Order: sequence, then C-alpha cells, then structure tokens
Amino acid sequence: MSVAQTVRRARWWTRCPVERLSAARLAFQTASADDNRHDAGKLFSSQYLRRLSAVLPLEEISVILEAEQYREQGLASSRAGDSDTAAALLSQAAATCEQAQLSRHASLSALSFQLAAEAYVKHRRRDYSGAIRDLENAILTATELETVHGHEMEFRRVHLARNILRVRASVPLDGEVVADSLALLLYIGGNKACWPIAAGRGAGNPARMAESQSVWAMDELLINLALPTIDLGETAHLLPIPEDWSFAHPDLLASLHWCHALTSLAQGNQGRFLNHATSFFELGSGSLVHAGRHLERVCDDLEFPPG
Repeated sequence: MSVAQTVRRARWWTRCPVERLSAARLAFQTASADDNRHDAGKLFSSQYLRRLSAVLPLEEISVILEAEQYREQGLASSRAGDSDTAAALLSQAAATCEQAQLSRHASLSALSFQLAAEAYVKHRRRDYSGAIRDLENAILTATELETVHGHEMEFRRVHLARNILRVRASVPLDGEVVADSLALLLYIGGNKACWPIAAGRGAGNPARMAESQSVWAMDELLINLALPTIDLGETAHLLPIPEDWSFAHPDLLASLHWCHALTSLAQGNQGRFLNHATSFFELGSGSLVHAGRHLERVCDDLEFPPG
C-alpha cells in the first residue's frame, strides 16, 4: 500500500462513525439492488429434477413429478394455515410413489423431497421433534444419493441442516442452537470440521458448493439468529472473533460482524454495535440481502441515517 493510500485509509477510519455507517449502508443498498438474488433452494430443486430426467426412465420421472405436484399443493395449504389438507396431500404424494414401486434410486430421489415437506408441515404444527427427525433422515437420504448414485448434494445437506437449526430455534430451551448455528456458519465458510449435526457428519465438503449457494445459505442462517427466541446477548462468548477470520471470504467475515453487531446491541453497547454494523455493510457483497435488511431496520429504529 502506498503512502497516499495509507493516508486516505487513515482519514476514512477517523471519520465520524455515523457518517461512515451511512456511506457503508448506501453502498450495500446499491450492491443489493444490483444483485438479482435467486432462491438457491428452488433453483437446486429444479436443476436436480432436470438431472434426474437424464438418468431415470420416463415412467419414474412422471411419477416423481406427479408426487411433486401434490407436495407443492400440500406446502401451499400448510402456508395458508390448513394443516389437515396439507397432511392429506403429502400422504397422496407418498402413496403415488409407493404404488409405482419405484427403483431404489428413484425412491430416494422422491423421498428426499417428501421428508423435507413433511418436516415443514410438522414444524407448522409445532411437532418439533417429528420435524427434526424427518430433516435428519432427509440428510441421510441426500448423503446416499451422493455417495451411491453420484448426485452433488452438498448444498442440499447444508440447507436441511439450516432448517433443523431453525426448528430448534423455535424452542427457547435449546441452549445449544446458537453454538450449532455458528458452527454451521463456519462450515459453510469452508471449515469441514464444524458440521454441527450428527446426521451426515464427515460426509460433506463445503468446497463443493458454488459461491452463490454458500452466500445464500449464510444469509438464511443469519435470519435464524434473528428469531425472537434467540438471545445473542447471552451467548457473546461463543462468537468467533472477526480478526481471527480476516483470511475468510468477505461475506463470512461480514456475517461474523453481523452477529457481533446484534450481540453488542443486546448488551446495550451502542458504540460497538455501530462499529460492527458498519463493518458488515462495508464487507458484505450485497448478497446477504435478508441479513442486511434486518440490520437496516435495527439501524432505522436507532435513528442511524441510511445515507
């Protein structure tokens, strides 16, 4: 770094903290507006079904697609609050596959979606243990699809693990959910040893995910930590120190600052909140859209100007 660059950097860091936050927020908002953020979960599902069509007989693909239509209708009913209709439609989806006597490969492929859908409905019904059990089995199914049948399922495993932690975050007495969520965040960032779920342990490799999938998963996971049942202020000692991860992907580093920002706010330290929130907006690529919007709402409530 040249002397002139060093001087400019020093001037930047000595600016009024609120002014620096405002500039960082504006830059983040611009990047977020330019980023056409896709739903990586839906994209994975559609791409996976296309890949299946290249390796399974048309008859089996037709059955899988028919069952998928029942599942989509069931999930829509569940989101609308009609759990009974949702359960009936998911039962119809399962029966469609069972009656067709699918091959093991096709049966597993259908089951991976079926289990996740059933877990969603159980979560909505507050059957948390049942939902977690289905999601754990879905992870095992995804692992078999990869190891036996050659499908790339790393993103799917991470997505299912994130959903397990979201279900666990619905139960205020789960004292380990923050630690496990932070572990999954570091796993997504590239640390294979941090996988927090017993199901699928040792089977994955986060490097197999595309960068867009990794950042999408980070964003979704951060929103878990913003749930009302989570008290980051009580778990400050669990947070990785951002300076120890300066080598990491910028969006992972931004995510750590996001956690520290909310922790500082919960502890009543507005100065530290401001510093960490600013670092989040400066380091984030704009793809951490939901986490960024949540932090912006917090800043607005504290009357920190958006720029």
